[in-house]
Amino acid sequence: MRAHEIVSESLIDQYNKEQREGREDAIFSMCRPFLQQIKNQYRTQVVWRGTYEHAFGEKYFDGMWLYRTNRHRTPRDVNPALHSYIDDYFFKKFGKRYRSQAAFGSGEPGVAVNYGDPYVFMPVGDFAFCWSPVLDDLIEHEDDLLDAIPHNPTIDQIAAVMDRFRYTETNLVHAIRSGHEIMFDCQSYFLIDPKVINVPIR
Repeated sequence: MRAHEIVSESLIDQYNKEQREGREDAIFSMCRPFLQQIKNQYRTQVVWRGTYEHAFGEKYFDGMWLYRTNRHRTPRDVNPALHSYIDDYFFKKFGKRYRSQAAFGSGEPGVAVNYGDPYVFMPVGDFAFCWSPVLDDLIEHEDDLLDAIPHNPTIDQIAAVMDRFRYTETNLVHAIRSGHEIMFDCQSYFLIDPKVINVPIR
């Protein structure tokens, strides 16, 4: 091997080492509340989020992007009236608008691929989350909900339908293991290519 090739490989190795250490430092310093809830097992207790769009994220390190949570989210696949009803329900119950001001993920990568390439999702800083141990994905039950919730309902009428799904803000590990939809109330989050942190897509 020629001298310049040895130097080149050495520089590449050093660059890769710096990127790896930078990613780990960012995860452990900026995602501490999340890591505490999953007992630092971020390679096994994985939240997945699918995306094709990196234009909206800030590249932090190779294979790692920082996103600001969309606080004015409009429904892409859900009836707008139903979206508004359920958002009001979450605000009344938890004080957070989990449909319009949250980022969505799942412990099941097969769910994430419906929305794009699967990335590891980690909320930055303080966050809250909400999930249902009964309902896997709200969208899949849209027709049933539209039938059950009357037109121009009161919040009590919405709650009479939604309470059966037992939405909760507790037990993130169970939420991840369930593979159900998880809504995260956070200011920002990382999306990370699973390959760069050695997370298998099972």
